[in-house]
Amino acid sequence: MAVGDAAEPVFDEDALDRALTLIIERGRQLIGNADEISVTLLIGPRRDTPACTSILAGLLDEWQYQQRQGPCLDASAYAATVTVPPCCADRPTPTRGLG
Repeated sequence: MAVGDAAEPVFDEDALDRALTLIIERGRQLIGNADEISVTLLIGPRRDTPACTSILAGLLDEWQYQQRQGPCLDASAYAATVTVPPCCADRPTPTRGLG
């Protein structure tokens, strides 16, 4: 089953939670070696993380929203999958610091 198969019509909050959980689970299966996965929803100008693999993933998303930059915002802006390679985790970047 592909990630898109989880996007069935949603009629209530429980169904939305189940669909988002399924998307996270499928993401883990498809991506394989991802340390963290999150879903960023755009609600007008606001961003929200309704599903993620850990508290850390949610906190990192919130930090990106506050800074107005980062891979989650890049992914939502371009409707694309964005990965952060492990080689970057130990190198500081101008505003992200250590990964």
